[in-house]
Amino acid sequence: WKLYEPEEAKYEIGWIDSKKERLAKHRIKAILATPSGRKPMWMSEKYPEIRQVERNGQRQPSGERHNHCPSSPIYRQKVRELNTRLAERYAGHPALALWHVGNELRGECFCAHCLNEFRTWLQTRYGTLEALNEAWWSRFWNHTLTDWEQIDPRDGSVDGLQLDWRRFQNHLHVSFLENEIEPLKKITPEIPCTTNFMGFFPELDYWRWSEVLDIVSNDSYPSYDANDEMWKQAAATSLTHDLIRGMNRGDAWMQMECSPSCINWRRLNPLKPAGVHLAEVAQAVAHGANTVHYFQFRKGRGGHEKFHGAIVDHDSRDDTRVFQEVAQAGNWLKEMKIAVDSVAPRAEVALLHDWESQWALNASCGVRQPTAAGPEPHDAYHQLLFQHHRSWWQAGIPVDVLWPEAHDFAAQIRGRKIVLAPGQYLWKEEIAHQLRDYVHAGGCLVLSHLSGVVDASNRVLLGGLPGHGFHQAAGAKVEEWDMLRDDEQLPLQLEGKLSELPGQYHFSLAYGLLHLQGAEALAKPAAGPWTDRAIASLHAWGEGEVLILAANFCDTFYRDLARWLRDRHSLERPLELDVLEGVGVAVRDSVEQAQRFIFLTNYTSSPQPLALNEDMIPFSSKEHGSSTQITLQPYEVAVYTQALKVR
Repeated sequence: WKLYEPEEAKYEIGWIDSKKERLAKHRIKAILATPSGRKPMWMSEKYPEIRQVERNGQRQPSGERHNHCPSSPIYRQKVRELNTRLAERYAGHPALALWHVGNELRGECFCAHCLNEFRTWLQTRYGTLEALNEAWWSRFWNHTLTDWEQIDPRDGSVDGLQLDWRRFQNHLHVSFLENEIEPLKKITPEIPCTTNFMGFFPELDYWRWSEVLDIVSNDSYPSYDANDEMWKQAAATSLTHDLIRGMNRGDAWMQMECSPSCINWRRLNPLKPAGVHLAEVAQAVAHGANTVHYFQFRKGRGGHEKFHGAIVDHDSRDDTRVFQEVAQAGNWLKEMKIAVDSVAPRAEVALLHDWESQWALNASCGVRQPTAAGPEPHDAYHQLLFQHHRSWWQAGIPVDVLWPEAHDFAAQIRGRKIVLAPGQYLWKEEIAHQLRDYVHAGGCLVLSHLSGVVDASNRVLLGGLPGHGFHQAAGAKVEEWDMLRDDEQLPLQLEGKLSELPGQYHFSLAYGLLHLQGAEALAKPAAGPWTDRAIASLHAWGEGEVLILAANFCDTFYRDLARWLRDRHSLERPLELDVLEGVGVAVRDSVEQAQRFIFLTNYTSSPQPLALNEDMIPFSSKEHGSSTQITLQPYEVAVYTQALKVR
């Protein structure tokens, strides 16, 4: 920022002109970022009120980044003034392709202005203190409010308050984005705007952010090092990519940041093995990205990220392994242009994701939270989400991620064969009705013991769970939860239609005891105190069915169940035969070319044999010829095509 505005109201925008002209001369398009993610020191010192206040009431010092107060009128004004000058300077410039608004925006502020804004927001949301007290169940522990000034979001004992504080903070960030975007869109309406998301960042509801952006972009830094669990990280990264694609309404999205080698901000920062970077780039493309960008181009000499991976190292050579792997990725993208310009088809399986359910669940005392380390976030919400998605990834079936709050949610789930809602803890009545209609019309809905538990204010729904009467469609109620120790596992006894599954399975962490009301029992504990109680059930309702998986089952159970459901509902399979563990399968379609592109990637350090469909043709002469039996080498990517079937 200081390069643009070295002192207040003294602007020196022209320093970047020569860079823009050089890019234009070589027909290179630029993404121009606004500098709002880090305020200049002179501004931070002159206007201390633009710095965030922490929970303890202490105002943050001028350093760090992402620590501006998102409600500060002064900071919003300064951002608008600079963005206006940037837009005026580069309107119509041939090198300007996209506005990148801020950078990894985040944070919460407890300053007096934010607290007052929060109270005003609550007055608009609830209207009266009586309504707010009822929503928050404030009489418990004598929290009944008699004045709006008594509201303090630092009281962690009121879970409805914690949920609304998260909503409000997200509201501030969205309005901050809108404030930034407004002058850019006014002066350069033809230039799209984005900001870089951070995947499943726990404090931000990116679904709502995506509604004010022209295109969605994301930063991706998976831990792809040489270990036997890398494929699980690949499965988790695929879910993140599917989430971002869902936020862009299924259209192509942008991978705004990745590293071609290592990062520097985890406790351990190992290098990616040779060849893995192309697999990483191909994975983003396979799941809907049409651009891949890097942080950073050249390693800095100093500062916090001087050892963060980059295309060009400190000695500026272009014959390094990393530089050559980036060049390889660039050549691959050029060769794959037709595939990169295609779209991810509408999947027959959809997974529901909702940050408000995550916030409500994590704010609810008494829910069993996982503690094991792994490649994905470990709270009760994400544990279920990642396990369910990973099972379909292993089954080689594409999955779309949907937001139940979308205005056209009913249309988005209509016609899907399977909808997964294991983490839909916050169960609004309208969503329950739409899911009920979906099942009645012929869909298969998969729930868990944590589905349909609370309302929009984090109050438990009455009359049986899943709530809003949905237990009638489910043919069962989740009557109680039981919990296991961290090191405890109980074996599973399969019954009924699931008795044909081939393995021996177990469950851990937590499970729900079902009260059956017409549903068929599918599984019971084979040991422990509740061997007579069902913990999984299936119920036909209307033309469809509801499956309750009321436990944290093992990965092999979810994998085999996904394959069973795949066959039961005749899902379209990119590969006719099952893939081995660690091989990723993804598809993109080109209607114009009447082609389907099938991306196959080996995320393991061992060769993996694979059986192809007879109609699959190698996209490139570099692929494995025309044989239907191939072997993918460690970290290898292969792309095949087939004629696009008209659905």
